Parts: sequence; structure tokens; C-alpha cells
Amino acid sequence: MDFSLENIKITKIRGVYSVNFKDKRFAERKDRKVCAFAYKTCDKTEYICEQKNYIADKNNVLLIPPQKPYTYNVLELGT
Repeated sequence: MDFSLENIKITKIRGVYSVNFKDKRFAERKDRKVCAFAYKTCDKTEYICEQKNYIADKNNVLLIPPQKPYTYNVLELGT
């Protein structure tokens, strides 16, 4: 499946979740069944997927593909 931005078309939104971290943390996620966007309004989080590091913050939106295990590390808390 091609995940380049030119080929992305959102056809259905399954849910919207707001996560407000109160502390810095490291966690792992496995077996996500659908794609996800990480959109940060004020904090900064590092995502590690397939041994590559990605940053999601107020200037960078991240597309997380399905069926890919990843970890995330909250680097900066929002205000």
C-alpha cells in the first residue's frame, strides 16, 4: 500500500481522541487496525516505527499506518 501524501484520501473518520499527558512517558502500541494521524497542538512526541524516529508536534502531523507496531515517547508536555 502506498502511503505517500499524494495518494491519501480520507473517506471515513472512525473516531477522534484527545489525549492530554500529565507526565512524560514511554509506551508501546501494537496491532492498530486503521491508520491514525498524530496531530499535536502543544506537546512534542517521538514515535518509533520500524527502527525510524518521527516527531509529531505543532508543526508536524504524523500518519501512522495500520498493522505496524510502534512506540511513543512524550518529549515535551503541553501547556
